[in-house]
Amino acid sequence: MSPTYKDGHGGMTKEEKRKYTTKIVLRTIGVIALLGYCLLFLYVNYNTERKGITSTHDWTYQGIEIVPHVYPSKAEVNEAYKVWVSSQGYNYDHQERVGWATWSDDNYCEVHFPRIKNENDKETLEIIGHEIAHCFYGNWHKEVSK
Repeated sequence: MSPTYKDGHGGMTKEEKRKYTTKIVLRTIGVIALLGYCLLFLYVNYNTERKGITSTHDWTYQGIEIVPHVYPSKAEVNEAYKVWVSSQGYNYDHQERVGWATWSDDNYCEVHFPRIKNENDKETLEIIGHEIAHCFYGNWHKEVSK
């Protein structure tokens, strides 16, 4: 934006030049500060996304075969988990499971969860999402001992 000149020949008084220069300097500092903030924001978000979670694998951009196993109740999910743990030679840690997942190196994953009661069953939908996330990222929980 051009300054307003008092005379028709484009001259400014010293005071007008000082005010105009101050305004330009402040705007420039503001633009640089805003640009710096945007770059910092992008850098922080980029590094946060790249860190993600600490897990056993990352199949985010790969095709995965996911096989669901739906049980009538959470109790039956937990009983099925106990049977699976025993069959694998693991020690059962006696924590109740409302869902669980297994996966193999060939991008095959099985998820086990209770039946959804209705469209507002947020708890079960969250369980399903959590278990499917294991298909993509593997284990991020403490290890089960053999």
